[in-house]
Amino acid sequence: MTKLIFVSFILFSSVASAQPHDDHARFSGKRLAIEIIGGELTGALVTGLTFNALCNGEDCLGSAFAAFGANFAVTPLAVWGIGAAMGGEGSLGYSYLGASLALTPFSVTGSADESPSDAVNRVSIEAWVSSILLAPCSAIMYEASSHGSWVREHQVNVAVRTLHDREGLDGAAAMISGRW
Repeated sequence: MTKLIFVSFILFSSVASAQPHDDHARFSGKRLAIEIIGGELTGALVTGLTFNALCNGEDCLGSAFAAFGANFAVTPLAVWGIGAAMGGEGSLGYSYLGASLALTPFSVTGSADESPSDAVNRVSIEAWVSSILLAPCSAIMYEASSHGSWVREHQVNVAVRTLHDREGLDGAAAMISGRW
């Protein structure tokens, strides 16, 4: 088994080195889809295991935040690992940068007369939405960083803008844009 893995690695290395380096890590929609699916599954598993290990059945809000933190720590790492295993050359830092864009649902503020139970419900929904966005945002930024000329060619940009209302800061809006 070890010899087979070693031989296949040598063959893969020969094929990879025969291609121009610029073509090796082009943006891949297939790789992007696998990274998103793998990231979502990994994040869900880590979140579920962390929550179940920490929640005592009475007050689980702290356990939920710890589970979300574990999800935020592990999902971009899983996306990066899957992408690297599939031949991508993206950056782990960009995977985490993409994950930070998934935190924008937490910028939604509650109303002034919001009850504590309404606040918990709102934060719960924000956490769910953010958890769902973690893998796609991480994977998009990983793939964008995987091929630098693709990023330049398609003019990929990341923008975060604050939103204001009459009382002051009301939240933030994040956007990834590009040209096709």
